[in-house]
Amino acid sequence: MPDHDADEQRVIPPCATCRELLADYNESMRVIVPVDGDYRVARAIDLLPART
Repeated sequence: MPDHDADEQRVIPPCATCRELLADYNESMRVIVPVDGDYRVARAIDLLPART
């Protein structure tokens, strides 16, 4: 049973494949990600620290 209301909007982090696609389209794109119960804005490329 989910711990949230079905109509509740939530921010979820992009999966690894989506992170790659976002960075491919625009490395500087801003992405909202949940961190410790709060939200932060990061550049798409920052979500791939091991990318060369």
